[in-house]
Amino acid sequence: MATSIGFGAGKDKPGTSKIEFNRDVRALLSDNCFACHGPDEEQRKAKLRLDVKEDAFKPA
Repeated sequence: MATSIGFGAGKDKPGTSKIEFNRDVRALLSDNCFACHGPDEEQRKAKLRLDVKEDAFKPA
């Protein structure tokens, strides 16, 4: 997986593809983090919401 994100399929130069939150990061967070840090306010822990980019990058 790191290879596909870091190098990008079909790119001429390795490592030149820009990482995008929705395409590259959100899927990983969804699989591993959203159960406790997703859209359900009742289930959310530590007041940390990771399913919205602006909230995920908000200073603590």
